[in-house]
Amino acid sequence: MKNLTQLALDAAVLHGASYADIRIIQSKNQRIYVKNGEVETLNNTESIGFGIRVIANGSWGFASSSIVTKPEIKIVAKRAVEIAKASATLRKDSVRLAPEPVQQDIWTSPYLIDPFKVPLEEKLDLLFKIDSILRKDEKIKVAESEMNFWREHQWLATTEGTFIEQILLRSGAGYYATAVDGPNVQTRSYPQSHGGQHTQMGYEFILSTPFVENAERVREEAVALLSAPDCPRCGFHSSDRACYFWIR
Repeated sequence: MKNLTQLALDAAVLHGASYADIRIIQSKNQRIYVKNGEVETLNNTESIGFGIRVIANGSWGFASSSIVTKPEIKIVAKRAVEIAKASATLRKDSVRLAPEPVQQDIWTSPYLIDPFKVPLEEKLDLLFKIDSILRKDEKIKVAESEMNFWREHQWLATTEGTFIEQILLRSGAGYYATAVDGPNVQTRSYPQSHGGQHTQMGYEFILSTPFVENAERVREEAVALLSAPDCPRCGFHSSDRACYFWIR
């Protein structure tokens, strides 16, 4: 990647840039979603792209592409300079960068186990185990569990000599039990709602969080809420929308 970043910087300067930087980002995502004993979603996606910023004639220009090849990098660098020169025709003051020391480093977010190297079967076994516990009560009509993993690899280079490489890794998981009794519907979740809990860790986050151990409690709480007494604060029943968020 360093050769590609240098190519971009050289091309930008060749076309008239007084400053340029390029950031290349490669992303990888995995989402596994199980609902009522069935795999509903199993997505593995990867993407890559880059953006080039330049200063030419005292103004900023920017261009980007998802095609990371030498010919495309040259084209995009030239386009960024052209945009900067066009912007310069309307500028009042020239862009002046604050002085910054040159940095050359690599940094990786801390993790112990790469989630993308953990077998899919192991991940599914855990989700199915949670699912089976959640659905042991017939009042649980919907059981949902999911895992999400995300890695972003970044390369940043500038004409001032900075070159920084970063690898960011995030893992997350969570589940939901929805109990139904007539018109009453109640949902409980773990470790939290809105897609579960996500943290900048590897698969050790999954192994160190008591997902299975809390599944029975979550199921029983969802069922118990169906017959919970009226809310003492507002007088509404626990299943009413007005009281739902207070209980959660």
